[in-house]
Amino acid sequence: MLLAKRNFAASPLFELHSELDRLSDAFFGRCGASALNSVRAIPALNVREDDDNVYVEAEVPGMKLDELELTVQGDAFGIKGSQDAEQETEHKFHRRERVLTQFARELTLPSKVDADATEATLKDGVLTVKLPKAADERPRKIEVKSA
Repeated sequence: MLLAKRNFAASPLFELHSELDRLSDAFFGRCGASALNSVRAIPALNVREDDDNVYVEAEVPGMKLDELELTVQGDAFGIKGSQDAEQETEHKFHRRERVLTQFARELTLPSKVDADATEATLKDGVLTVKLPKAADERPRKIEVKSA
C-alpha cells in the first residue's frame, strides 16, 4: 500500500512550531529553551587523557580544599563536596540563587589509574586531578628486530 506524502512544511502547525523555535532561539540564544529544561550534573566535569595520564577537571566555585573528598580505585573516580553550613546563618538574604552545595559524583575513567600517584590542585574554582595511568594501561613502544 502506497501512502501519500504530506507536506508538513505547509501546515499551520509546522509554521507555528518553527516560529516558536525562532523566538526561543532569539530570546535564549542558539541553545534554545530546551537547554533551560535540561538537568546539569553538579559539579560539571571534563575528563581528558594523554598517553600517560587521565585528567579530571571539576567546577567547584567557592569550595575549599577541606570541603572536597576524592576517591580513586582502579578505573573508578569519585568526588564529594560539602560546604560549611555556618555561612547560612551569617546573613539575612534578600535573594539567594547560589545555594550551599552538597554533591557526590562517581564515574568510570577511560583506563585504570595509579591511585597512589594521583595529584589534585584547586585554582580559581577549578579542581584539576591528574591521575597517572596504571603501568599496564600505558602504551608501550615495541622494538622490531630483524631475524
